[in-house]
Amino acid sequence: MPGQQRTQRKMGAKRRATTRDGRRPARDPGAMGVQAHRLALTTRVDLDPTFPINILLGRNLVTEGERDAAERLARTHWAVHGIPAPVASIYKAMTGGGLDHAVRWTPIETQHDRDNESRLRTYENILRDVDAQTRDQVVDMAVYLRRTWLIDDLLQERWGIKHKEVLDAVRAALADIQAHSSGRHSETFTSP
Repeated sequence: MPGQQRTQRKMGAKRRATTRDGRRPARDPGAMGVQAHRLALTTRVDLDPTFPINILLGRNLVTEGERDAAERLARTHWAVHGIPAPVASIYKAMTGGGLDHAVRWTPIETQHDRDNESRLRTYENILRDVDAQTRDQVVDMAVYLRRTWLIDDLLQERWGIKHKEVLDAVRAALADIQAHSSGRHSETFTSP
């Protein structure tokens, strides 16, 4: 009897091994759909279009450093002020965190919190020096993860001189943030 059970288990394992391979598609169709969506928006599979700056990066309209500066601005803003409600699920995906909803809190005052606040004040001062339209574009795309008219027009292939001027101003603002934070690659952020 024990020998018969062992043989049945071996046969079951062999059957499961062969049917698993036979039933699985070469690639997950959901992943292929996500990849097609990413390709359509960013022209690159590795960029997530929920962070709007990635759409500009994928189309070579901003550099990696400028994209990183936008993410640095967003993460610092979130660390100081909390996560805006519409952004919470995207934040969870970006950070791999366990948040199910937006959190606004009064942080316990630590040196790290003061550093984040100081860094955010510096970024806000940089953005205060640019015109309101540029500041709105940067903050909406980076902090609130909104696809602005600039990106919508890019995706609909309505690109003109006005768009280039706004994009150049956005790039200049991100370059200023990048220049301020260069040499601080080991920056850490207080996660909510």
